[in-house]
Amino acid sequence: MQPDAETSGERESNTVERSRQAPSRPIVAALSRWWSAPSGSGRPARRRMWGAVAFALIVLVSATAAMSAWSYWDLSLPISDPASDMSQMPSTLERAHVPRPSGLVLWTYDAVSALRASPTVLADMVYLVEGQTPQTGRVTALGLSDGSVAWSRSLGSISDHSPAAAGDMVFTGSRSGLLIALDRRSGETVWEFDMGASAVGAPIVADGVLYSASDRVYALDALTGEERWRNEVGGGAARGLALSGEVVAAIGGDGDLNMIDAWNGARRLTFPLWFGTSAAAIASGRLVVAAGDGERVQTLDLTQRDVPGEKALRYWWTKLWLWGMAPRPPLPRGYAWQHRGDGGVTSYPLGADGERVYLAVSERDGSGAALALDLEDGAIRWRRRFETAALAPAVETARTLLIGEGGGTIVELDKESGEPRWEYRIEAGMSAAPSASAEGVILVPTADGRLLALRRGDSLR
Repeated sequence: MQPDAETSGERESNTVERSRQAPSRPIVAALSRWWSAPSGSGRPARRRMWGAVAFALIVLVSATAAMSAWSYWDLSLPISDPASDMSQMPSTLERAHVPRPSGLVLWTYDAVSALRASPTVLADMVYLVEGQTPQTGRVTALGLSDGSVAWSRSLGSISDHSPAAAGDMVFTGSRSGLLIALDRRSGETVWEFDMGASAVGAPIVADGVLYSASDRVYALDALTGEERWRNEVGGGAARGLALSGEVVAAIGGDGDLNMIDAWNGARRLTFPLWFGTSAAAIASGRLVVAAGDGERVQTLDLTQRDVPGEKALRYWWTKLWLWGMAPRPPLPRGYAWQHRGDGGVTSYPLGADGERVYLAVSERDGSGAALALDLEDGAIRWRRRFETAALAPAVETARTLLIGEGGGTIVELDKESGEPRWEYRIEAGMSAAPSASAEGVILVPTADGRLLALRRGDSLR
């Protein structure tokens, strides 16, 4: 018995010494004793703890499921109708065919500095943002017929994106984060809204709602400026917005393409892009197209929605597939098709219609190209080379694309074949993409700080 007692004492002494050397051991030992305690002492506490853990897990799973269901089944609190139905002009112009000498200059306007955004045309007025300092930043309205200044409104900041014009109002956002609605005839302020961060992309107006992006995506009543909803996309909105029907598409700073319900701001689908992009997505019908690095293009189905738990399942399925333990997972939800490119440095959308999406491509040698892809399957329909990179967006008519090259050439391409139908050379070069009116007046921002109004003709020059 004595040796056993000595052995027990030695063990206890060794245990104390080990505890001093490793402070965490007493905690582990205490938990072990608590776990193995008889039913009369620690077991009720264990039951209470595990009950609390189980309850917390149930609450967490239920909350996650409820949030997923809220988004998936488009559940939301009712939102009142907007105060008006104002909408921007359609992106495709039915240009009036007026025979005139090719490239006749109608008038010029000397801007404060080279324009960095395309002008916007509505009815008989042209609206542009100019100035590259807070002191010179402004919105200016010109008469379409003669280029006379109707009014000019100081912003106290810089606007980097084209204004939107709809109804009796013109809208623009600035680097200060202020979104401003002006009376388009007088330039008087109708309302202002502070987005809290620099505006990203041009605002969009449709069915009485104005959509704009900064570090969040906002929907406002276009007539009153009242906020309808906001959506905090991952990393903040990094590019301008695209709108098609009931869906707003926004690329976040985290690289995800987010589809948001245009009516209530609920997230419909989040898709991680497989490449970097410096351009906004473009929407046409049920598809949204994103283009970027390596001339890669990704097209998604706007009608799809995230299914609760699917992304987590796909993550582990993909892991098992990479480890050779499962078959290849199916394509991600929302995937339509992709274009892997043909050696270009990057690509960005020029426009889209119901049949094709049109892209600008920057080549490695400094040249550029315009590319037409079939909207249903991504097949290349034509590719047209340029001396320099094309400027986005293009002006679309029912049958043609009007594209400006940074080097100074304006070219009109046939949508079906990609063949040129008309072109004109601007010796000073261009600082932003040209715009056009429904009457066929082409507005060209030049690199030397002017805005030219041209009348196109019938012949190819």
